[in-house]
Amino acid sequence: MARLRIVLIALFTIILLTASQSYASKIHKGIVLETKDAGPYTYMHIEEGIRKFWIAATPNKFEKGTTVSFAEQLWMYDFKSKAMDKVFKEILFVAAVYEGDGAEKAAASRRNRPKPSAKAAVKAPQQKAFGTYTVANVFAKKDTLKGKSIKVKGKVVKVLAGIMGMNWIHIQDGTGAAGSNDIIFTSKTDTATVGTTVTAQGTVILDKDFGSGYFYAVMLENSTFSK
Repeated sequence: MARLRIVLIALFTIILLTASQSYASKIHKGIVLETKDAGPYTYMHIEEGIRKFWIAATPNKFEKGTTVSFAEQLWMYDFKSKAMDKVFKEILFVAAVYEGDGAEKAAASRRNRPKPSAKAAVKAPQQKAFGTYTVANVFAKKDTLKGKSIKVKGKVVKVLAGIMGMNWIHIQDGTGAAGSNDIIFTSKTDTATVGTTVTAQGTVILDKDFGSGYFYAVMLENSTFSK
């Protein structure tokens, strides 16, 4: 049963990541009643109007009483979390949580962003420049780092294996504010273990939109990991 649940979660994740970018996810906005980091997720109890429900999201530091927003992506029912030692009658898995109206603003920004031309898609890669950065620095300097291969030393907080033929490794180093304190490295051949501290190296890409609310302002691809 547990294996089946893992397979289903992986399957739904693939569907969400590969969904059409024209799909418009419902935006939720509510108040954080309770929050707890457990396993690879931050679990948050949300009050939206007269409704209360739980979400599981990428690690974040939003406190109780904060108004947050997020795009609806995957509902799971009778979901058992070993990390929380709790069975959720229903729980919503989301890729990103924003403060205030941030989710709607992010969705509007993606809708209004011009599509890249075919000519731009085959543009030669930029000259690579190697260096070690903090997570906060990568977000702050993302425009100048685009196309460059850089290193980040930090703790592996989440690993998703075999999604779209790649491993997705979330790295944090204690720098950055909520929403910019977690950075993703992807690799087809290499991976890392949750809880370990690694030096991750990859090529910076910007504004990656997989549809269904899976949008990343900055992430790194073709990555390698060393302890």
